[in-house]
Amino acid sequence: MKHKGTENKRMRNATWRAPPKDWLKINVDASFRKSNKKGATATVLRDWQGKFITGSATEIRIFSSLEVEALALREALIMAKNL
Repeated sequence: MKHKGTENKRMRNATWRAPPKDWLKINVDASFRKSNKKGATATVLRDWQGKFITGSATEIRIFSSLEVEALALREALIMAKNL
């Protein structure tokens, strides 16, 4: 399935890579829809074996893609601090 704006872009597979042994890794993602000013964030924390530790997902009213990306990173930092 083609998405708007991807005709000239090369598709690639995303692969999760584990952190070093005895470390944790936080992955974040964010999306933004300009038409209705809505954004979403997702944060996942896993250990070095790929075991899910915790995560979060948030839907928010937002004004830019930069703002929602920053909020996703903020969620990750709060998650790390609370460990």
